[in-house]
Amino acid sequence: MCIRDRLVLEEASEVLEQLPTWQKDFVEMCGECDVVLCCRVSPAQKADITQCVKSVLGKLTLAIGDGANDVNMILEADVGVGISGVEGTSAVNNADYALPQFKGLARLMLVHGRLCYLRITTLICYFCLLYTSPSPRDS
Repeated sequence: MCIRDRLVLEEASEVLEQLPTWQKDFVEMCGECDVVLCCRVSPAQKADITQCVKSVLGKLTLAIGDGANDVNMILEADVGVGISGVEGTSAVNNADYALPQFKGLARLMLVHGRLCYLRITTLICYFCLLYTSPSPRDS
């Protein structure tokens, strides 16, 4: 069900087994939501959902996992975040970013994400200025 732009699937194994037949409808419904949470699904199904969202919607995906069961999803996503903890280091070893605790996720997204965005925009402005301004040789 989609309530306030969230989709929560609990024990969706029967639903996700039929994903190839109604993949487009499912992904369009997910596209209307800000967050999609899938509970009690297999690691392969997590990766399938991530791959469907990437291919049908063409959006960037972020996967956050803390155990070996999340490795397929982390590898399939554009950006993977591994949380080290009791379940081992499999997710951390396969992720783009590794965090010691979940509370570090807010800082990663809000602080480092904003700084990366500012650096990229500065670089783009620099290139636009560099290639649109006349060079001293032209005068």
